[in-house]
Amino acid sequence: MANLAERSGRVNVRIGGNTQETAVLVQSTPDGKILEKNITGASNPTETPPLVYTPDLLYMMANISALVNVNWFVGVPFLINDTATRLAIVQWGQEILGDHLMGIQIGNEPDLYQAHDHYTTYGPYDYYGDFGVFVDDMEAANLPGTNLLVGPNIAYADWTTEEVWNTGFVSTYSANLEFLSVENYPTDNCAAQFNTGAAPVDAQTVFPEYLTHTGQFSGNNIIQKFLNSTQFALANGKRLVMMETNTASCGGFAGISDAFGAALWGIDYAFQLAFNNFGFGMIHVGGQSVFYNPFTPPPTNQSSFHQWTVGPTYYSALVAAESLGPSNVTQLLDLGANGGSEYTPAYAFYENGNPVRVGIINYVSDPTGESDLQVQIAIGGTGIGQSNQSPTSVQVK
Repeated sequence: MANLAERSGRVNVRIGGNTQETAVLVQSTPDGKILEKNITGASNPTETPPLVYTPDLLYMMANISALVNVNWFVGVPFLINDTATRLAIVQWGQEILGDHLMGIQIGNEPDLYQAHDHYTTYGPYDYYGDFGVFVDDMEAANLPGTNLLVGPNIAYADWTTEEVWNTGFVSTYSANLEFLSVENYPTDNCAAQFNTGAAPVDAQTVFPEYLTHTGQFSGNNIIQKFLNSTQFALANGKRLVMMETNTASCGGFAGISDAFGAALWGIDYAFQLAFNNFGFGMIHVGGQSVFYNPFTPPPTNQSSFHQWTVGPTYYSALVAAESLGPSNVTQLLDLGANGGSEYTPAYAFYENGNPVRVGIINYVSDPTGESDLQVQIAIGGTGIGQSNQSPTSVQVK
């Protein structure tokens, strides 16, 4: 986290996901633990267990923020039909995290509520109404933070973003919405991981689709369905964010998510999010049994000698943080380099209108060196009617 914050100024972390929907904040647990899972109550294709947790979890998060500039998103238990339980995370989160509370996520993938048997029927207008009930409950309880809400958080599975916008969601709740958000993966490994009955995906067959700039599972292709929504968000004074993503839902693929190619994929994806006006994107982190974690701790208290395992997407985040920098005014341009080659995308980074960095990816390697990339970079020049602004030297990382 410190490495990321050193390069980008801060790190955003979400505590939530499927587990948030039925997570209950309690003052203590019988055995003194800060978090407990009810494995027998697991549900959803991802076998999500109900959780109970204590305020000590939030204090631990605040202690992290005291050491490293980490800001937090917290998720509301939206599927629990009890106002006090749903508001507890909001009240305690604001009291303990203070200014480090960046947003409050209202619902996680509500477009899958019906498919996951939470409701017999559930559509965009149902979410629109339930969101309003939550706002009313916060106001009735005199809780601050009604301007920090995040929605609709859909997976683009059973609804489109346009279907949510067409309800009037953004105009009605504009004063409450800090971010508009979506969650999306290029594919899933649910059949193999959770025996859903579908045909499992052969990871090595699809791996090449991750290893080009425009492949089926590339960042460029993932976000095409959201381009109307990024413009819609900007037109309404909001930012669209990718609240959850990674190489494949249900934990990713062995041989893809834990391979070097996933790092290149993640870098290209991050740059595509920035180029196409997403506010930011967040890599999903799961438990010790998943393949796509940016880092995974050893079991129990063994950190001092077993240490943590670092995954490919951590390096994606590190390169993206270094490239985008901490200024918060960085603009990014997909250069369409080398005739728009799908194997060697390149990006230019500007701050206050001035080019400051170039990011280049080479998806191809072979032992002969024939795929090595030779790069020439020019800034300005007579060819475009400008004075030569190319620096005399550059730093390569």
